[in-house]
This record gives sequence, structure tokens and C-alpha cells, in this order.
Amino acid sequence: NILLTCMEDGISQKGGGRKNMLSCPTSKHVLELQKAVWPQLCADLRKRIVQDELSPTTRLTEAMLANFYDVSRQPVRDSLIHLMRDDLIEIWPARGSYVKPIDPVKTIGAQAICEATEVDVVEKLASKPNSDLVIDLRSQLSEQRKAAVGFPGKFMVLDHRFHRTLFKAALLEKAWGLLEALNIRLDRLRFLVRAEFPYAKLIHPPEQVLDYIRQHKSKSTIQARQTHNHKTPQTSPRDT
Repeated sequence: NILLTCMEDGISQKGGGRKNMLSCPTSKHVLELQKAVWPQLCADLRKRIVQDELSPTTRLTEAMLANFYDVSRQPVRDSLIHLMRDDLIEIWPARGSYVKPIDPVKTIGAQAICEATEVDVVEKLASKPNSDLVIDLRSQLSEQRKAAVGFPGKFMVLDHRFHRTLFKAALLEKAWGLLEALNIRLDRLRFLVRAEFPYAKLIHPPEQVLDYIRQHKSKSTIQARQTHNHKTPQTSPRDT
């Protein structure tokens, strides 16, 4: 667990069989003062949970986070509520908030929903040739290939951008917004098993998506190939 003990507020905790220290992420996120605070806190904490800087069962408190980010408790409280809605943390009254373990069943379900939805999106795009979209997607894949051998956080950002571009081109950007929370589940698992499933292997399915769109493939072909090239692991070395 890549964490530092948070000492500035002088608080220590015991109990419960969970991690019994208040901990902080390894580096501070610089907030943009001209923007709303809680979405920035939420995005930064979400990234740290996905990348296992804040591991399952890690305790988070409003006091610790407010001190670390140098903000009031209200935006911290708002960000924690949204993380709970994303199913990344659980909030226990009078006990605090804890990072939730990865749920294998929910993760597999999330993958099925995301894949089924994307098949429809790709079929829609394949039925209407768009050379500008193909050029854009090809450029994004080039960036992903470079990021696949570096820090995984950048690859995840680029991968989400690729899929957001697909949904936006299909005039279904709001649908992508609904799927993002499900994709976060997949990102957590991919990060944990990246040694066995390196990100370079995850480039292949997006490359096929580009081929489907460029070659105007049918829905049945897309579904068959997607099943054959299933790349997301369904078990985690740490499900608790």
C-alpha cells in the first residue's frame, strides 16, 4: 500500500480489524481554485483508488482529507458521497469511510454491460463511413501504444478518451457517462493484474474496433471477434 502516514492533524485511530492508521496519498494534487473543489477531490481520490495507492479497507476521514488537500470538510464530504455512488468506498456512520474491495461478480457484470453497449456503438459507426473519425482514432491508438509501456495511469486516461470518442461520434455521449463508473471497476482489476495482463495486450481490441469501423463490419462479426479476443481478467490476486 503506497501511502504515507498523515501526521499533520495529529490524529491516530485504532480498531476494527481494518487498517488502523490514517494515511495520505504520496503526493498532493494541486487544486485549480477557479473550478469547483469537490469534483477535483473526487477525481483525484478515484484515480488513487484505481491505481491502488489507496488500497481496499484503507480508512478515509473527512479531517484527514481536508487537512491533506487544505480545503474545508464540505467538499470532502461531497466527494466521498460521489465515490460511494461509484461503489469505490463504503461510508459507516460514526466509523468513517473505507475503500471497498474489488467485487469479482460485479466486475464481470460491468464488463458484460460495457461490451454489449460498445458492440451497438461500433456497429452504428461502421454503418456510416467517417474518415475524420478514423484518422482521430488512429492517432489516439498511436498515443496508447506509447503509453502502454509507461505509467498505467496515462494509458487508462487515453483508453477512456478513445471510448468516449466512439460514443460521442455515435451521438451517445451521455450513455458513456453512465458507463464510466462501470469502467472504473475494470480499471481497478486491470491495474492489479497488469504484470500478467500488460497494457500492451489491451491495445489489440481497440485496434480491431478501428478496423470494424473502417471496414464496415456487421454486428455479428463484431460480437464473435469480441468474444474470441476477451482481454480483461476475471479474477484478482486480491479480492479482499
